Amino acid sequence: MTILDKFGSYLYKLNNISYNHSEIAERIGKQRNNFAHGNLDKEFINESLLDVVFLEQIVLAMQLQYFGIDEVETKKIINEVFCHNLIV
Repeated sequence: MTILDKFGSYLYKLNNISYNHSEIAERIGKQRNNFAHGNLDKEFINESLLDVVFLEQIVLAMQLQYFGIDEVETKKIINEVFCHNLIV
Protein backbone atom coordinates (compact mmCIF):
# COMPACT_ATOMS: atom_id res chain seq x y z
CA MET A 1 0.00 0.00 0.00
CA THR A 2 1.43 3.37 -1.01
CA ILE A 3 1.68 6.36 1.31
CA LEU A 4 -1.19 8.09 -0.42
CA ASP A 5 -3.39 5.00 -0.48
CA LYS A 6 -2.95 4.62 3.28
CA PHE A 7 -4.05 8.17 3.99
CA GLY A 8 -6.55 8.40 1.14
CA SER A 9 -8.42 5.22 2.01
CA TYR A 10 -8.57 6.34 5.66
CA LEU A 11 -9.84 9.82 4.78
CA TYR A 12 -12.52 8.65 2.36
CA LYS A 13 -13.65 5.75 4.56
CA LEU A 14 -14.01 8.17 7.47
CA ASN A 15 -16.41 10.20 5.32
CA ASN A 16 -18.25 7.20 3.78
CA ILE A 17 -17.07 8.04 0.26
CA SER A 18 -15.59 5.64 -2.27
CA TYR A 19 -11.80 5.94 -2.59
CA ASN A 20 -11.38 5.75 -6.34
CA HIS A 21 -8.68 7.75 -8.14
CA SER A 22 -10.72 8.16 -11.32
CA GLU A 23 -13.76 9.46 -9.45
CA ILE A 24 -11.60 11.86 -7.43
CA ALA A 25 -9.97 13.26 -10.56
CA GLU A 26 -13.32 13.61 -12.31
CA ARG A 27 -14.91 15.48 -9.39
CA ILE A 28 -11.97 17.85 -9.01
CA GLY A 29 -11.94 18.58 -12.74
CA LYS A 30 -15.68 19.09 -12.93
CA GLN A 31 -15.78 21.41 -9.91
CA ARG A 32 -12.76 23.36 -11.14
CA ASN A 33 -14.37 23.86 -14.54
CA ASN A 34 -17.60 25.07 -12.96
CA PHE A 35 -15.69 27.73 -11.01
CA ALA A 36 -13.34 28.68 -13.83
CA HIS A 37 -16.10 29.10 -16.40
CA GLY A 38 -18.47 30.97 -14.12
CA ASN A 39 -21.00 28.16 -13.85
CA LEU A 40 -21.85 29.10 -10.30
CA ASP A 41 -25.46 28.04 -10.79
CA LYS A 42 -24.31 24.41 -10.99
CA GLU A 43 -24.77 22.37 -7.84
CA PHE A 44 -21.64 22.22 -5.70
CA ILE A 45 -20.08 18.75 -5.51
CA ASN A 46 -19.71 18.24 -1.75
CA GLU A 47 -17.17 15.45 -2.12
CA SER A 48 -14.86 17.81 -3.99
CA LEU A 49 -13.98 19.51 -0.69
CA LEU A 50 -12.65 16.20 0.58
CA ASP A 51 -10.84 15.74 -2.74
CA VAL A 52 -9.06 19.08 -2.25
CA VAL A 53 -7.95 18.08 1.26
CA PHE A 54 -6.58 14.84 -0.19
CA LEU A 55 -4.90 16.81 -2.97
CA GLU A 56 -3.11 18.85 -0.29
CA GLN A 57 -1.76 15.60 1.14
CA ILE A 58 -0.60 14.48 -2.31
CA VAL A 59 1.24 17.77 -2.87
CA LEU A 60 2.89 17.59 0.56
CA ALA A 61 4.01 13.98 -0.04
CA MET A 62 5.47 14.93 -3.42
CA GLN A 63 7.33 17.90 -1.93
CA LEU A 64 8.75 15.80 0.89
CA GLN A 65 9.92 13.12 -1.54
CA TYR A 66 11.46 15.78 -3.77
CA PHE A 67 13.56 16.97 -0.83
CA GLY A 68 14.69 13.43 -0.02
CA ILE A 69 12.55 12.73 3.03
CA ASP A 70 12.15 8.97 3.43
CA GLU A 71 8.79 7.19 3.35
CA VAL A 72 8.49 6.62 7.11
CA GLU A 73 9.23 10.26 7.92
CA THR A 74 6.84 11.40 5.17
CA LYS A 75 4.06 9.33 6.75
CA LYS A 76 4.82 10.83 10.17
CA ILE A 77 4.74 14.37 8.78
CA ILE A 78 1.45 13.86 6.91
CA ASN A 79 0.00 12.22 10.00
CA GLU A 80 0.97 15.20 12.13
CA VAL A 81 0.08 17.99 9.70
CA PHE A 82 -3.38 16.59 8.95
CA CYS A 83 -4.05 15.18 12.47
CA HIS A 84 -4.78 11.65 11.25
CA ASN A 85 -3.37 9.70 14.22
CA LEU A 86 -2.73 6.66 12.03
CA ILE A 87 -0.14 4.06 12.94
CA VAL A 88 2.75 4.51 10.54
